[in-house]
Amino acid sequence: MPDRKYRQTRQCLNCSLQEERTLTELEAAFEPTRVWKAPCSKCGSARSRGGTGEVPALSAAQLAIWATTRDLSFFSQDEDVLLARPESWALLLETLDDARTLKTKKKTLLAALFVIVFDELRAPRHDPELIRAIASALRARQGLITELGTRHMPGTIARRVSAVIASGDPP
Repeated sequence: MPDRKYRQTRQCLNCSLQEERTLTELEAAFEPTRVWKAPCSKCGSARSRGGTGEVPALSAAQLAIWATTRDLSFFSQDEDVLLARPESWALLLETLDDARTLKTKKKTLLAALFVIVFDELRAPRHDPELIRAIASALRARQGLITELGTRHMPGTIARRVSAVIASGDPP
């Protein structure tokens, strides 16, 4: 089965040409390679508008590359929030534990795990088992949390989730 391709479109502001291209999973995953820098193929303008772009689901291969590459990002803003998907918590934890993961990336992963717990706590039908599993995993990594700190996270999230980690039980 061939590797899936991800579609991206844009419209030239100068001549209105609609363009489309396809990206590999890794090209579509990271913001620097998603940025369409080539000029319009019709008029040469560098200005475009609109457009769409498919982004692949998070994978171990993407995380492995991101975790060890200083200037690589999935998203330039709120990366921790965008990585915070409940279905990815085990993958995030595995990458957090990897000795090759850069400290700055470990902070982002830790923040993403805190965001998952915080969001679950706020959800009308939260999943107490998910909260317990992540809280337990983070409790076992208290030394790492102390080393990385939580000052890079919003205070409300850090305080609420730290309390759950300490108690071992979701409210």
